[in-house]
Amino acid sequence: LVRNCLWKSTPFVNLPLLPKNFQPLNNRQFWNSEDDALTAVVTDIYQSINAFSEYAESHSTSAGQQDSKIVSPKPNVAEANLGNTTEVEKNRQNFVNPETVISPKEPPKKSAVPLEENWRRQYYTNVIWKRGAAFFLDNFLVLFPAYILPFIFAGVILGVTGREELTEDEITGWMIIAFIFYFVVCAAMESSKWRGTFGKRIMKLQITDREGHPISFFRAFWRNIVRALVGYSYFLVLPLIIQYFSFKNTKKLFHDQLSNTVIGEKLKK
Repeated sequence: LVRNCLWKSTPFVNLPLLPKNFQPLNNRQFWNSEDDALTAVVTDIYQSINAFSEYAESHSTSAGQQDSKIVSPKPNVAEANLGNTTEVEKNRQNFVNPETVISPKEPPKKSAVPLEENWRRQYYTNVIWKRGAAFFLDNFLVLFPAYILPFIFAGVILGVTGREELTEDEITGWMIIAFIFYFVVCAAMESSKWRGTFGKRIMKLQITDREGHPISFFRAFWRNIVRALVGYSYFLVLPLIIQYFSFKNTKKLFHDQLSNTVIGEKLKK
């Protein structure tokens, strides 16, 4: 299945389908890369060839044992009088007892599971739910500690200097440092071989480019900044409404479109 189509309305619905998970090969939001999609198909074919070879070898062995018990027919008087012993021997060598011919049993046909027409809608619904959970996990595991550390350092500074409180400039500076720390950590993880932050790894999601390859650090850093701006803009309600109607057509959030990245479920090994 190279592309998503109405294959279930064709006679091919009665044949086994590869990939077995019914995900088209060009579905970049499911497969890590085109190589992974093709490897999954070739692996299934390879396993089928091995299974068929073992089946054929076992039956050829049993057939050979029965062939050894075949008694060649003795030449009759008519054959002896033919004088053409070469032709007689040739016919005798080509003699096959029909009772010993074993026809291999055909492997049972697997009935293909009909493809649901709304599979894509359910797929993106699951991803959106996982992305929301991953976002809260990232805020708890990365952004929250980034906010706590400045307060710890602030307490140390106040204790050393003997002051009672920090200035507004110092508080603003610590907040900026916390956000930069958050963006750097998220970008470093998304551009690494993990292809995702702590929250995305827990929810089994990954971020790639359109070809399924890991994105660069600067691209991931830019994406996280845009994601923060877009996320906080949702509190104004109007951007959230625009995002809702845009997502119905593009199946992407604003920061995914602007950074030209793809996020989807991680392929199970």
